Amino acid sequence: MSLSIARAWPSKFCAPAQRAFQQARSAHTKRTIQVQLKDDVPGLGMFGSVQTVSPGRMRNLLYPLGKADYILRGVGPRLLLRPENSTSESDNGRTDLAKLTERLLALPPLIFRRRVRTRAATSTLKPIYGSVTTTEISQYISEHFKFLLAPPDAILMLPAVGNIRPTKLKALGTYEVEVLLRDGQTVTITVQVDEQVD
Repeated sequence: MSLSIARAWPSKFCAPAQRAFQQARSAHTKRTIQVQLKDDVPGLGMFGSVQTVSPGRMRNLLYPLGKADYILRGVGPRLLLRPENSTSESDNGRTDLAKLTERLLALPPLIFRRRVRTRAATSTLKPIYGSVTTTEISQYISEHFKFLLAPPDAILMLPAVGNIRPTKLKALGTYEVEVLLRDGQTVTITVQVDEQVD
């Protein structure tokens, strides 16, 4: 009787097709994700704020305890209202919200200048290079008018196109951008995207 012993071939003798699918990973890559807090988290942030955390912290600590929600790509943060049984908003918070509303109503049209794409398909809209995002709009307001529009106090919402609410303005024109405040009130501001002349 002869016994045959099956040996595993070393990896250098594997077929080239098998070696092509080996995945390389970097041990030193730090991945982070953005989450929106549903509660005050000491050392991280306040209720409603958007924070950058590691995926492990979100998966193992924040999400199971109901302290944060994932922010989906293309959707952006939501305006969260505190539960009724938590601490009520003080009079100071109400006056701050009233001041914010007054400042928003007093804003002139915000003007952004962008280059027009010349080789674009002919349409009624004139597409631009790049875009104007809600982040750029809130940065413009904070730099030029010295007040901040950010969750949990306010969220910028661009005009809807059909059933879709975009996150960027990608053509020349005048847009009515809604600012959804913490108390549920909506204030409209005007954003104008003009052609940049070189």
